Parts: sequence; structure tokens; C-alpha cells
Amino acid sequence: MPIKKDNIKYLSTGQTAKLLSVTPDTILKWIKSGRITAVRTVGGHYRVAEEVVAHFLTGQNPSIKIKNSDEESEPFRYCWDYFSKDSQANKECRSCVVYLSHAIKCYELSKIPGEYGYQGTFCETSCDECSFYLEQHLRPVKVLIATDNASLEKSFLSAAIDT
Repeated sequence: MPIKKDNIKYLSTGQTAKLLSVTPDTILKWIKSGRITAVRTVGGHYRVAEEVVAHFLTGQNPSIKIKNSDEESEPFRYCWDYFSKDSQANKECRSCVVYLSHAIKCYELSKIPGEYGYQGTFCETSCDECSFYLEQHLRPVKVLIATDNASLEKSFLSAAIDT
């Protein structure tokens, strides 16, 4: 529950972390580096003003950029989830090396020679004809970069504008 002092609501580092989708340790590092302002309680704990968190969430803080994609992509699914019936991986999939290793891209494992583990035994088609592959391999790559290096940030932003 937020603490109110002088008509300002303050959040704990844990509450702040939850709102910003980072760990409490990250919030502490940001406070100590001066990236985010906070006050200290008598007990030595940090509190962050709700207004400061709001600036981060709305993208008004110049050190954090929040990008909302125009279209939401579907969440990633493993191949055994994609082909499952009644949200249960079928028996063949449960004994496949892709399932056992929780490999994200089964089609990448297909490039490994069979004697090293993957044999595609339960695949009904080649990867080039597989509906899972056709749907997944063109998904955009999402990368999160957190930096306080201004020149690195500038180069990433200019590269993003060029594409």
C-alpha cells in the first residue's frame, strides 16, 4: 500500500519494480545511480514518488523509452503446444528431444545430424512445409536494451529510424 506524505504518494521499491516490470534490485541500482529519485525512510528503506513512476510509465523520462507496437503479436508457443490436442502434448512429442530440452525453435534443431539427438521422428512434414515453421520463423525478433550510455542509445535510435 502506498505511503502518503505531504500529499505525495510513495511506493516501495517492490511496488515500483512491479509497476515498471523490473526487479526490486534494478530499482535500487537506478536509485543509487541517480536515474530515479527516491526518499529514504527512518528505517533506511527507499520510497519512490508515484509521480516519478508515472513519468517512467508514460515515457516522459528521457532515459527510458516505451514502445508500443502497432499490432500485438501472438505469444510464442512451443511446437508441442502448437500441435497439441486439448492443451496436452501428444505422446510422441513428449519423447522428442525438442520437448525434453524445451527448445524454442525445433526447426533449428532439425539442422543437427540425427546421430546427435534430433531425428524429426514425429514430424509429419519437412520444416519447409510445416505450418508451425511457416508461422514462427518470420516472427519479428524483440530485443530489450537497457543502457545509460548516451552514445549507444543514440546509435540504436538512429538505426531504428533507418529501418
